[in-house]
Amino acid sequence: MRADLNLEAGGEPEILSASDIEDETVEIPSIGLIEGKLDEQGRPCHLFYGGALNGMHARGGAMKTNIGLFIGLQEARKANAFLDYNRELSKSEFKRRLRLFGATDDELVRSVYFRPSGNPAKDLLAMKRHIAGLGVPLTFAMFDALNKIMQGLNPNDTADVIAALASSADLVTEAWPMVAANMLDHIAKGAPEALMPTGSAAKYNAVQGAQYLVKKVVPSSVDTDGYSTITCTKDQRAYYREGEVVARFNMGPHGFKLIAPTDQDQSEAEHLLKARTKIVEVLKEKGELSASTLRNQCGGRSEWHVQARADMVNADQLEWRKQGKQVFYRLKDPDAWLSVDLGAAQ
Repeated sequence: MRADLNLEAGGEPEILSASDIEDETVEIPSIGLIEGKLDEQGRPCHLFYGGALNGMHARGGAMKTNIGLFIGLQEARKANAFLDYNRELSKSEFKRRLRLFGATDDELVRSVYFRPSGNPAKDLLAMKRHIAGLGVPLTFAMFDALNKIMQGLNPNDTADVIAALASSADLVTEAWPMVAANMLDHIAKGAPEALMPTGSAAKYNAVQGAQYLVKKVVPSSVDTDGYSTITCTKDQRAYYREGEVVARFNMGPHGFKLIAPTDQDQSEAEHLLKARTKIVEVLKEKGELSASTLRNQCGGRSEWHVQARADMVNADQLEWRKQGKQVFYRLKDPDAWLSVDLGAAQ
C-alpha cells in the first residue's frame, strides 16, 4: 500500500446495492399539476421532479415567478410546505401575489418566504428551524433567481456558478433530499430564447430533472387575460420531449390556471421553430440577404417566416437596414449560433 494514502480522509464511498436495484421505480414529474393533461397511461401530468433540481428560464416579464408561486400554493393547499428562496420579491409582494391567487391564512403560513442573509450556514439553520416548526413536509422549493443569487459573481464562469448553487439550491436539496427544487433564471436582453439560461452551461448541466423555457405569448393586465407557454428544453428522465410545449399559464381578471396547452400552442411553436431555424441556416451561409431573397430561400409558409423574422428582430437577433425600397437582414452575432436546436444560440 502506498504510504501517502490516508484511509481516514473523506467520507464513505457509495456503491449500488442489490436492494437499490430491486426498489427501482420509473420516476415521473410529481410537482406542479397541469390541469386537464393526462399522459398515455392516464396519469395526471406535472412539471417538476421530486428529489431533483429543475429549472425555468425566460425573459423578464414572462410570468416565471408567478408560475412558481402558483405551484408552491398548490403544495400548500395539499398541507405541504413550500419554500421561496427569494432575492427579487419583497415579503409584502410575495404575500400580495399569493393572496391574488386565493391563498388562505393557513396556506400562507405553509408558504415560506426566505431572503438569504449571505451566510449559508446561518441560512440553513434558520430554514431548518422554521420548516420543522410547521410540522409538515417540504415538497417544493423555488429559487428566485439565479442571476440575483450570483450578484458579484460571473455568470459565465463555471466555478462561480457552482459556488452560487452550493450556497443556495444545494443547501436545500441536501437537507431535504426529496424536495422538487425549481431554479429560476433569465435570458439576457437581446439574447435568443435558448435551450439554456444566459451564462455558463454549468447552470443547465446542474439540472437533473427538467428545464423549461417560459415564453410570454399574450400579455395580461387588470382588464385583459394573457398567457405564457412552457416548453421543455431538457428532461433528464425523458418523460417530456425536448421542444414540447408542456403547459400554458393563464393569468388575468378571469383567474389563474396552469393548464394543458392547446393544439395551436404546439403547432405554432413547431412552425415558428422551423422558420427560425431556416432563417439562421440561410443567413449563416449567405451573410446578408434582402427580405424577398431570404423569404424565397427559406421556403415554407410566408406567415410563419414573417412572424419568426419579426420575433428575431424584436429579440435583437437580426439586424436590418434599408436600401432604396429594399430591406436587408443579417444575423447580429453569427458566431453565437453554434446550433439551430429550437432556433436558439447555444
